[in-house]
Formats: sequence, structure tokens, C-alpha cells
Amino acid sequence: MGRWLKDQKERKKQEIRTHNAQLHAAVSVAGVAAAVAALAASSAIPEVTTGSQKTSSKVSTAIASAAALVASHCIEIAEDMGADHDHILTVVNSATNARTNGDIMTLTAGAATALRGAATLRARLQKTTTFALGDEKGEAGNEVNVSTALNFVTTGGELLKRTRKGGG
Repeated sequence: MGRWLKDQKERKKQEIRTHNAQLHAAVSVAGVAAAVAALAASSAIPEVTTGSQKTSSKVSTAIASAAALVASHCIEIAEDMGADHDHILTVVNSATNARTNGDIMTLTAGAATALRGAATLRARLQKTTTFALGDEKGEAGNEVNVSTALNFVTTGGELLKRTRKGGG
């Protein structure tokens, strides 16, 4: 009985650690999406709309709109997972101040690392769990939806692992 209680306690710690890693990854990805949306929006502002610049401005505006949609969806996922609104606000405000290539690369690298860490912890937890995590329902069944969304984001994170030389 004592061993079972110890195992349960350890499993609960692993679940909390995994959830915190997933939460951090979701907030990090939301920050990257917000930075991309802010940069796209700043480049969509037309200085002079003549000829081909007018078409380019329309494309830039469409890209900015799409990036803002992705950012809002990432923020919603982070909130559904339980991220504190003030924490998300701080990350997004900081990310929207990113202006240089180095700033964007830093945000992207941080989000990619967070995604890989969350995926590693999730895989480790699933190995030690005898039942599928998808069978557990969070508040109003949101846990399954969040898990599906995170798997989608994690798949996108795989794209970030590619290097110029084609390595992984």
C-alpha cells in the first residue's frame, strides 16, 4: 500500500510538471505568434499607395490579419490550459516589442525548446501511465481539445528543427 501511494504521488508530480511545461510552451508559442502579427501589421501600413505598392499592401494586410488570427488562437489555447491572463499579457506585450532578427530568433528558439521539452515530458508520462490521458476529461472536456491543439502546434514545432543544411 505504501509503494502504491508513493507511485501515485510521483505520478501526480509528473502530471503537474508536464502540464506546466505544456502551459509554458503554449504561452511561448502565443508570444511568437504575437510578434509575427505585430511585425506583419507594421509592414502592412502603406507609406505610399501607388501602382504595385497597392497590391503589395493588400497582401501585407492579409498576412497581418492571418498572423493576428493565429496569435489570438494561440492565446486562447494558453488560457484554456489555465495560463494566467496577466502572464499571457506580459509575454505578448514583450513579444510585440521584438523588432530585430535576433529578437525573433530568440523568441522562436525559446518556443521550440519549450515545445520539445513538453513533448518529452508528455511522452515520459504516457509511458508510465496505464491508461490513456485522452480518457480524462478536464473542465467541460476542454483537456481533450487543448491536447489536440497542442499536438498540432507540436507538429509545427518540428518544422523549427530544420537547419539550412537540411539536418534535424
